Amino acid sequence: MAEDPPLDVDVLLGPDLPTIRIGNGPRTLVSLPGLSLHPGHPTGQARRMALSGWEPLLDRYTVYRVGRRVRPVGTGFEEMADDVIAAIDGLGSPVDLMGASTGGVIALYVAAARPELVRRLVLVVSGSSASSFMRTRLDPVIAAVRAGRWRRANALIFQIGARSRVERLAYRAVGWLLGPRLVGIPSDTTLMLAELEAWRRVDADHLVSQVRCPTLVIAADLDPVFPLDGARKLVEQLPNGSLVVLPRTAHDFPVAAIAEHVSPFLG
Repeated sequence: MAEDPPLDVDVLLGPDLPTIRIGNGPRTLVSLPGLSLHPGHPTGQARRMALSGWEPLLDRYTVYRVGRRVRPVGTGFEEMADDVIAAIDGLGSPVDLMGASTGGVIALYVAAARPELVRRLVLVVSGSSASSFMRTRLDPVIAAVRAGRWRRANALIFQIGARSRVERLAYRAVGWLLGPRLVGIPSDTTLMLAELEAWRRVDADHLVSQVRCPTLVIAADLDPVFPLDGARKLVEQLPNGSLVVLPRTAHDFPVAAIAEHVSPFLG
């Protein structure tokens, strides 16, 4: 009796993008995660998080969770999108494409540059530019990463998931005390710094009208990074956009949203 194929397999796509292939469904979903901390395939808790929540799609989809390769600081999201385009070209298009946070910015570039590659697009707690709130906080995060001050870096980053001032203080404390243990310390900061610098510079508003495929924007009502007002403006500018708002949520992608919103949208 033949064994069932493994649920998840590490592969490299395009220009050596570290990818997890999840499931064996007939359709293809490419998922671009948020901020990259560690080069290569995710391990430990990061891998468990990368694999969670996909079950509602696996009867129809093979999911490719496509990470970023190490690129020099100064590389923009447009160049990172070129890497993803090369990966999608190797999968056979069109695909469905989903991006979360900074991964959503990259997905927006892909869908605008090569509309024939993308059947449907999902942007989760993402947008065409970062808020003024986040831009003012990227400088101290970048400085902390460059200085190797990981407690401070994690304290600053963890706060974006907080829904209130009290939670913000608590998340800051958790980031300071446990951040290095929970998320690890990168062996090479180049990838993380390149993405943080790209995030600080990005302004992709001019691309939104070029996205032709049906697009679902999943926004969080308390997100300080990609605020709800920006998500509403994004949907208004998309030729074929729709909006779902996650209540009582900050900069977070609850796995339940895959079953509740992503799966019905993809059909």
